[in-house]
Amino acid sequence: MTHESSRCRCPGAAVARWICLLLLLSGANAAHGARFNLVAEAGLMEPGQGEVSQALAWTPGPDATSGALALQWALEYGPGERFQVGFALPAVTTTWEGDQTSTDVAGMSAWGLFAAIPEDRGPFGLTIGARVGESTTSLGSDLVCILERNLNTWLISYNVWLSLSWDRGDSRQRHWGSTQALGLSRHLGGGLAMGIELAAVTDLTHGASPRTHWHLGPCVTLERSRWWVTVTPAFKPGADGAEPDVDLMALAGVPF
Repeated sequence: MTHESSRCRCPGAAVARWICLLLLLSGANAAHGARFNLVAEAGLMEPGQGEVSQALAWTPGPDATSGALALQWALEYGPGERFQVGFALPAVTTTWEGDQTSTDVAGMSAWGLFAAIPEDRGPFGLTIGARVGESTTSLGSDLVCILERNLNTWLISYNVWLSLSWDRGDSRQRHWGSTQALGLSRHLGGGLAMGIELAAVTDLTHGASPRTHWHLGPCVTLERSRWWVTVTPAFKPGADGAEPDVDLMALAGVPF
């Protein structure tokens, strides 16, 4: 579930790796907007309910003259009890480095979610899902398992993702990966929620030494009757000097 521009040369090119994940999370709960940017929630939309959402991810470059910004729109809908489907339009990724600027448009995806254990029918919610997508250079698919527990004003969610992508020019070039994510959020009243989230992304490609990238940051959600928005500055503990120390991620949704 990655989307990266092949023309991006600054470290900020990795900004778009999250864009499809962000959109899959955006309509995750029928009762409220998405609480996280790195963590999916188990609750789904009610039948006949839908949402238009936008994901934004920005990564600064090594200096003030470089960076990358990715934007992507999506539509999600609940076609029946326990089911949710979604479709994302191509992402628009703009990168700049000094006086040079480039824009790439690619990265459509579609996904489906199924609530195996609805969150209101057991001690925890369990949702499983799958996504297929494409980028400029590759095709990919993901499987996800989402566990969630609601404790009054507190929300705890844990995800496990398995990812597979292969190059367009050579399907034998396959890349495996996994993501584990954990989020904790508390509703403070007045449409405001705050929390913290953590994600560990590991490359499991055969022949490559496994390498894990960590993302950690606070999350803030503001919700009104007709819209909601969630913002997370995701820091990268252990990032080497070639990578920026933080990505700024945001989700916004309008239900219908």
